[in-house]
Amino acid sequence: MKTIKILTACVLLTGASSIANADSVNVIVTADVISVCQITSKTDMNFGNLDPSDPVDKQASAEVVYWCTKGVTSSVGDASGNLHGQFYDGTNELMKDDVDPTKTLRYSFTHDAASVVADGPSTPITITINGTVAGLDYADASIGNYFDVITVDVNPAL
Repeated sequence: MKTIKILTACVLLTGASSIANADSVNVIVTADVISVCQITSKTDMNFGNLDPSDPVDKQASAEVVYWCTKGVTSSVGDASGNLHGQFYDGTNELMKDDVDPTKTLRYSFTHDAASVVADGPSTPITITINGTVAGLDYADASIGNYFDVITVDVNPAL
């Protein structure tokens, strides 16, 4: 009978010992999805050959495709949403001859970029830039290969 009592006491003490050693903790799981915008493609604006003997207005367009993190408001251009070419003189958009930069050709463009709330990479956003070279602007232009660079900045609003 003594043996049964001692065995029962040992079992009870062992069980009590494991309960006394139990503990738990909550592990917090976190992740931060960052605000990002990424340009995925673009096309260039090419007015083609401009014939001074037939000086009609010429149109061309370009596109920039981008996406931003879902829920991010994106802005395009400077703080005012403006886009200008590299050779913008404060009044006119200008293309310069690639050999003689003193020769210029005036052009204009508009764009449909606006602040939008993005839906992520599965829903890209397209900016269309429509340009015009007026016939009067190239009727007396010097022969040459003219160019300009429009830098399109796409920024996530902070």
